[in-house]
Amino acid sequence: NEQLPRGSSSSGFSKSSKGVQKRRETKVAKGVADALQKQGFKRVSNLQEFEKRQKSVLPVILEPNAYAVFKYGESLFLTDAACPPYKFPLTDASVTLNDEGQVVVEEPLTGSVFDLATGNPLTWCPNSGFNPVRAVFGALKKQEQPENLKTYEVRIAEDGQIWGKLP
Repeated sequence: NEQLPRGSSSSGFSKSSKGVQKRRETKVAKGVADALQKQGFKRVSNLQEFEKRQKSVLPVILEPNAYAVFKYGESLFLTDAACPPYKFPLTDASVTLNDEGQVVVEEPLTGSVFDLATGNPLTWCPNSGFNPVRAVFGALKKQEQPENLKTYEVRIAEDGQIWGKLP
């Protein structure tokens, strides 16, 4: 029996059994990945990317398309990366909870607000207020019918990988 120095502890695994445990975890992750792929999901990113970026929006490029993963609390949302009115990127958008309890994203240039769960526009290019840029964008889109932000089903695997059901 191997003796541990005073004050140290053992995980209960020898070096060789730790390797076996790691291979099992890899097999489980591979099995989950295979199952998700069979259901039409594609690997988008991982949760560690949010920690690295320290933002609630994660841009993702999967040629030829661009997507955005939004994090609010423990919830993740996956959408197209461009805001419908003018196709501005949502990488600098703010994610909040509105008065109705919906997690929403606000595109900073136009002020358009979308429900992240459904993609429904809640505010479409407002042209009121003191922001002259938003006033111009709002005036140009005043007669247009609002469009939904495309949303996609998202899953998080146990290993922190983020998967989306993408076209």
